[in-house]
Formats: sequence, structure tokens, C-alpha cells
Amino acid sequence: MVLKKEMKIQKERSRENASVDATDWKVVRESDGTEFTGYRKTEDEIFITKYRSVKVKGKENFQLVFNKTPFYAEAGGQTGDTGFISSGKEKIEITDTIKENNLIIHIAGRLPSDLSAVLKRRLILKNV
Repeated sequence: MVLKKEMKIQKERSRENASVDATDWKVVRESDGTEFTGYRKTEDEIFITKYRSVKVKGKENFQLVFNKTPFYAEAGGQTGDTGFISSGKEKIEITDTIKENNLIIHIAGRLPSDLSAVLKRRLILKNV
């Protein structure tokens, strides 16, 4: 009986760790999509069009969509680009770039303090 109880507890813990909890997209600015500028730029001035919070295994990250980006999204076995966004003295690391439902999504550990600010975006070249 004790073994069955412990197995049930472990299954619940495993389900919790494997779950993905995403909030709805929050629109910051209207946009016609993301313009890809990676063929000609590694740095650009951008703004956030929308974002959402995603929790995986209890860790919260933020998915950010910009009006334009020089970042390649993960595709065809190639890893997504990384880099950072900055505004003034604030600098936020972009740890991955993915494509989902035709959106280029940038993964960050936190949000900028001013979501409506124009940000500088710098790509760390690795998929060249």
C-alpha cells in the first residue's frame, strides 16, 4: 500500500515538472508582423509588439515578439540565435530564438522595465 501511495506521489510530481503553463499574449503595440533584417544587420532598433509568460518545470521565462529582428529562429537542426536587448543601462539576455505559428519568438529571463521603449537589439553571431 505504501508503494502505491509513493508511486502516485511521484507521478503527480513528474506531471507538474513536465507541464508548460503559458499566459495569453499581451499586445504592447500593434504591428503587421516581424520584419527579418538578419541578411543585412546584426544590430537594430526595435520595439516589443507582444509578449507572454511561459513556465516550464517551475521556471518562468518570457517570450517576446518584436517589430523587426536580425535573429534567426531555430529551424532545420540549426539552433536559434542569442544576444541581448538594451535600453539605457538596462540589458536583457535573449537565450534562444524560436518560430511558432509564423512568429519569431525571442526567449528572455525577464521583461524590460519599460515595455514601450525603443530597444537596441544585438545579435551574437553563431549561425553564420
